Amino acid sequence: MIDILRKLEPRKFAEREYINYELDEVNEIIFIEKGEYDIGYEVNKMEKFKLRMGDNSVIGAFNICFNKRQIFIHRTYKECFGFSIRKSNWKEIMDEFPEFFAILKRKVLHEYITKIRKPLMGFKDKDIIHYD
Repeated sequence: MIDILRKLEPRKFAEREYINYELDEVNEIIFIEKGEYDIGYEVNKMEKFKLRMGDNSVIGAFNICFNKRQIFIHRTYKECFGFSIRKSNWKEIMDEFPEFFAILKRKVLHEYITKIRKPLMGFKDKDIIHYD
């Protein structure tokens, strides 16, 4: 267990700092302990931020668990503090505890679809129609 904790790296993001852009390859999972960040997308070269997340949330878990690129933009709203774990370290831990990670992957998928992807795609579809 101590080896797992040693793989966590402290992270700090300034206010209004970009964490991920659309189509970025995700190389780390970021655990936000304190702070707020916005999630959005780009339509007609304009960024639209529609969701605000904060304390005790995670960025990049879906992308790393399912080997997917980022489809949204993440930008801090307030200064954010937390920890991250690199993709290679996460994969090592997944291989070490496959039963646990099978359950975790299902939870990550459900959370991502219901709390992030579905609402944001709804907003994006409306914005696309509006700008057409």
